[in-house]
Amino acid sequence: MEKPIKKSGLTGRWWIRAFHIFFVCAWIGGSICLILMQIGLKATDGRELDGIDASMQYVDEYVIIPAAFDR
Repeated sequence: MEKPIKKSGLTGRWWIRAFHIFFVCAWIGGSICLILMQIGLKATDGRELDGIDASMQYVDEYVIIPAAFDR
């Protein structure tokens, strides 16, 4: 038999909402950063293109993906 889920109090609900808002802001900020990088950065050779790609991959792996799994 499963235990019933304990309801969170007002403080718990506030913390959950605060974490959710923080992760939403991080996800949207990372997405805007990627869009601005795609629009504003233009590569003239392969090394610059590799650097831009590495920067975009860093933002994706360390900002957007962790912010998407806030549960």
